[in-house]
Amino acid sequence: MKILIVDCLAVGEGRRRFSRDFIGGGPKLIAGVLNQLSLRNLNVKIYRAERILTNKKEKANIINAYDLCLISAMTMDIKSVQKVIKIWRDFNNDKLVIVGGPISSDPDLIKKIDADIVCQGEGEKKIYSIINILQDNQEKINKRLEIVEGIVYRYLGKYFKTKPSNILSFEDLNKYSNPNYFIKNIIDYKQYKAARIYIECLRGCSNFYRMKFPLNTNKICVESCNNCREGDLTNRIE
Repeated sequence: MKILIVDCLAVGEGRRRFSRDFIGGGPKLIAGVLNQLSLRNLNVKIYRAERILTNKKEKANIINAYDLCLISAMTMDIKSVQKVIKIWRDFNNDKLVIVGGPISSDPDLIKKIDADIVCQGEGEKKIYSIINILQDNQEKINKRLEIVEGIVYRYLGKYFKTKPSNILSFEDLNKYSNPNYFIKNIIDYKQYKAARIYIECLRGCSNFYRMKFPLNTNKICVESCNNCREGDLTNRIE
């Protein structure tokens, strides 16, 4: 199985304007998970989204070479994700697209981007299970996906959502995030020798965990509502 991982992180509408030397955590972690599967003829490759979105000559060769497309993105990257998926469909309409990362916090995402599977929350354990299921069923969507927690998938024209997944245990996190499995995929990034490579020390998004120190406007947190630390996610986003 040949698997393409498209890094859409911070690409926005199609071109990364800032932090171009930055290699994030998600795509390489997922590559490491896939490398642990020990599938016959497994080939995992990471491409930045720009190589598909801006290189007309190269994109056809890239897309046609793979059996499955995985996309990692943030909420700000929805337009670039839509563009990548459209290009993938133009060349590989019958081959699956799986999307994960912070972008999956949108419960209706799968309908907005024309994906086949969306992984909500931590993706390592989900991807491990999903690929095993797809590999056993000629890489097609099937009802066995209902056993995978924390995903939304499209099957026979309908959308199905499984029950939420639990947070990964330290044992599972250490298992799936072992650098020995993904280090070879870092060289998929052309600028890896000069890049700032993200090393995950704390899991979670700081966007939903607000600061409490005084701002330059002299505003100070009253520390009584606790919306920045717990409770409804909608309140924390606002």
